[in-house]
Amino acid sequence: MLDFNNHSFLNEVLKYSEGMISFFKPVYTEGRITDYKLYFLSENFKKYIHLEIDLILHKKLSEVFPVIFQNGMFEIFNSCMNKADFEINFERRIDFCKNKVRFENKAIKYNEYILLSSKEITRLKSAETKLKQVLKDV
Repeated sequence: MLDFNNHSFLNEVLKYSEGMISFFKPVYTEGRITDYKLYFLSENFKKYIHLEIDLILHKKLSEVFPVIFQNGMFEIFNSCMNKADFEINFERRIDFCKNKVRFENKAIKYNEYILLSSKEITRLKSAETKLKQVLKDV
């Protein structure tokens, strides 16, 4: 009988799902959020980052994913932290190991953390762009 409350069961489900989950806690300096620490990253992120998840857990995002300070994600996380029961849906292109990957994301404040669910949509966006071009040429 499967134990659905088991941590390893949840990890297996996440590993085989299309969606990816990450969990961050804000780092405060003089009362302001200046960074986030990574507390959980689902295993299926490994295909994009080419690192063992355990090597980057509990590190600041500025160390492992500094792009969040350049693509607006830091501001989105901060907006979520400043409002109760607030969520933001957004898309971002992120460069992982010279691969440009598009993600559809949902950021939600969960207690004193940010819960980010992500789904890779690169092929979908590429097909959408090609379809728009074809329709434009018709």
